[in-house]
Amino acid sequence: MQRPRICAMIKRPETGTLYPVLATVKYPPGFSGKKGTFLSESARQALSESLRLSGLSLSRYEKNQNGAPVPEDGVYWSISHKLEMVAAVCATIPVGIDLEKIMPRSDGLFNYLATEKEWGLFRERNWENFFKLYTAKEALVKMSGEGVKDLKKCILQKVGLQGLELKYQGNDVSVMHFHCGEYLAALAAASRTVEWKIKFESDGIK
Repeated sequence: MQRPRICAMIKRPETGTLYPVLATVKYPPGFSGKKGTFLSESARQALSESLRLSGLSLSRYEKNQNGAPVPEDGVYWSISHKLEMVAAVCATIPVGIDLEKIMPRSDGLFNYLATEKEWGLFRERNWENFFKLYTAKEALVKMSGEGVKDLKKCILQKVGLQGLELKYQGNDVSVMHFHCGEYLAALAAASRTVEWKIKFESDGIK
């Protein structure tokens, strides 16, 4: 299996470095296998790269009854994958990562995802902002391990230049976004004092 090409990494300079890995998926010529399995393996490779960069290790990759990753020996991890891209992150603090392709969907999803008060915090109700909020909420419920059943419990509080601030389980949590081509990724970590640096590698999606 060919290794996915790393498209972006975000570094956290405080209290160690957090290395989320975003990678494009390259299918072998004439691929006819199960895409779901291939994508899961690609996401696992991205996670292996995050582990290597972080100096951490995992051996079991277990998940709980909600399908959320179970931390192992104090190492937390999260993955996300779409047809053309995968994302993964590991850390010694709870983390969650989500990835989506920005594209029009059913207009009814706006009211499903958030209240009028939440949408009022954005300058415009469009699909880019929809996916900013959707991926932020997804990253948060992945970080908590509760899954999509808690999606509506994540309430938007503030829209920033580089991310969103949401209230969830009584806490204010900052979620950082970054773009890679048509894709938008969101990263949530159990800290409010993180400043992120983004590096796009030359072989990534343009």
